[in-house]
Formats: sequence, C-alpha cells, structure tokens
Amino acid sequence: MRHGNVRIIAAALLAIVPLAHAKAAAGDEAVITIIGSPTLIPEGSRCVIALKPVANRQNTVATTFEGTVVEASARQIVLSVTETRRVASENSPGAKIPFVNRLFRNIGIAATTPGEERIVSIAAETIQSVQCLSLREE
Repeated sequence: MRHGNVRIIAAALLAIVPLAHAKAAAGDEAVITIIGSPTLIPEGSRCVIALKPVANRQNTVATTFEGTVVEASARQIVLSVTETRRVASENSPGAKIPFVNRLFRNIGIAATTPGEERIVSIAAETIQSVQCLSLREE
C-alpha cells in the first residue's frame, strides 16, 4: 500500500509541474498587477516613471522619466521632469548573447539645467511602473 501512494504522488507531480512552468507564447501579453490608480500619488511627490518599451523592426526603446508630480488623474500624470533616460536595444541575434549584448545597446541620459522646467504629460496607458522616491507631506 505504501508504494501505491508514492506512485500516485509521482503521477500527480508529473501532471502539475509542466503546467506550473509553462511559458507564455511570443504573442501573449504579460500579466500585470495593478496596485493603485495614478490619482493616489500626491502632487509634489518625487517619482520615477518607466514607460512600456516600444519595439519596431530594428530596436526596442525603453524610456524613464524622473521628476516631480504636478498633477495626477486617472488618465494621465503631468510631471515636471529633471531627468530623462532612454535605452535603445537592437533586435538582433547578437543582442541576446550575454556580454556581447553590450555592443548592441545605446543609453542616453538627459538632465535639465537648473532653473529650466520641462513639463511632460504621460498617458496612463503607456506607463509600466511608477516608483515614488519621496512623498509630499500634507
């Protein structure tokens, strides 16, 4: 009887493990967890906003903005930007090899000069993540 229980458990594991490690197909979209609405971010908070990467045939571009929140609504976040970072990666086989991929990536960082204010309106659909560095106290 003891060997029968082991066989049942082994058969159950063989059925469950491949389902747990199944990867999404190339055309499937990734699952995200929504924690809150942009309206929960208080005005005057210092945040880093990462946009969803934009891909075309040659490369993929990921953009990140850092600055102070001017206005936050359910549709958009208006940010007073102090730093913009763009990372462009080529979509070629060489870009997928570790250590060699550094030859296929361009990083651009733009910081605003002191006293210069650049206001950027970011649509909520394009935002991948928002990280608040400091919250304004009310």
